[in-house]
Amino acid sequence: MRLVDHNIEIVQGTTFTHTFKMMQDGSGIVIDEADVAYSTFKVWHSNVDSVLTLSSEDGDIELTEDSITLKLDADETLAIDKPSGVYDVLIKGEDGDINMIISGRWKLVPTATVIGNE
Repeated sequence: MRLVDHNIEIVQGTTFTHTFKMMQDGSGIVIDEADVAYSTFKVWHSNVDSVLTLSSEDGDIELTEDSITLKLDADETLAIDKPSGVYDVLIKGEDGDINMIISGRWKLVPTATVIGNE
C-alpha cells in the first residue's frame, strides 16, 4: 500500500523537516494513530548500507490524520556521508501488518559552512 512516491533533498548540517500530505484521488487518507504501533523512516545508500533510521517512538516522525512529518536535526544531517540513495517510510499497525506508505530517492546537498563547528 505505497501511497506516495516522492524524491527529497537533505541539506547537510541543517535541520531537515518534511511533511507528506497523504492524498489519494484528491481526498485525504486518514491515518488512525490509534491503529499505528510505530512508523520508521530508513535512509539507504544501497540495499545493505543503511544511513540512518528514524522512528515515531523516538519522536522523529509525527503522525496526524492526514500527514506524516519527518524531522532530522542538524547533527543527524551532518553525519550523513553518502551522496544519495533511497528511503522508505513503513507503518506497523496494531494488528502486526506492515505497510510501506512512502518511498523515493534522496539526495544530499553538501554545505561548506557548519554553524557551531567553525
